[in-house]
Amino acid sequence: MSRLRIAIVVGAALALVGVLVTTAALSWHVDDVSATPTGRPTPGTTSTSTTTSAPPTTTTTTTGPAATTTTTKAPAAAATPAAGCADPAFSTSEGDDGWSVGDYYVQNNMWNVSNYTVSQKLVACSAQNWSVTTTADDDEGDGAVKTYPNVHKDYHDWDSGKEPPLRQYSKLTSTFAATSPHTGVYNVGYDIWLNGVPGDREIMIWTENYRQSPAGERVAGGLSFSGMTWDLYATDDNEYLAFVPSRPLTKGTLDLKAFLDYLVGNGRVPANSTLGQICYGVEVVSTGGKPATFRFTDFSVTDR
Repeated sequence: MSRLRIAIVVGAALALVGVLVTTAALSWHVDDVSATPTGRPTPGTTSTSTTTSAPPTTTTTTTGPAATTTTTKAPAAAATPAAGCADPAFSTSEGDDGWSVGDYYVQNNMWNVSNYTVSQKLVACSAQNWSVTTTADDDEGDGAVKTYPNVHKDYHDWDSGKEPPLRQYSKLTSTFAATSPHTGVYNVGYDIWLNGVPGDREIMIWTENYRQSPAGERVAGGLSFSGMTWDLYATDDNEYLAFVPSRPLTKGTLDLKAFLDYLVGNGRVPANSTLGQICYGVEVVSTGGKPATFRFTDFSVTDR
């Protein structure tokens, strides 16, 4: 897997704007903030590609499986407004279009659709109130992530390329809320980039997994953060790391710094890492070829 995240199918973004070491189960207790679980997890049944998420000033690079087929557009997905958003301030069906609002950027991010049949429309009233309707098939059967519509906060300076040291933040917490259609294959989650966007570390924190598996191998289990237990998956180079909760979370507050401190403390993330971007959205593999709507009704990052 290259530094530009050449997509691989190893089991399961970008905001390009998207170890094979078996360890004993670990226990790490950080319970100062909490998330709200609901229901039971759906076992992962489909392999997916690693993705990265694209910045608003960067052209998205497709990194999916090589193919010679031409792009096929699906019928346009009908827009379904986010909850309480009858008059959206922003709407787009463009592949890498987005909207700056305050400290955040809401992005359609159809980063890996060139060889698949995909359409997607995003509507937003704010960074805390937006929805996306996606139509995507998985006819190729490769489990590749096609899109990662998301809201994110940039720490990477796109003019200078500079990023703040991760160690300067004593606090990194985030609120979230999302509802999903429970059809197809996807995960709802955070995508955190360190040491560039894309960088040499992509940290995912899934809040809901629907029939998807992370890249890499499960390297730790029973990790306790924000009142929930998590499994950790990692590729052999530690460039992709994913925390998967024991139960789906539809809303709550996560101590992102606790997850990152654990990775630094266990040697999976360099201590001198810089913070590039914090995203929250949905990695869509498939919607079964029918329109499916994902709604996001909260997102914030507190770093001081």
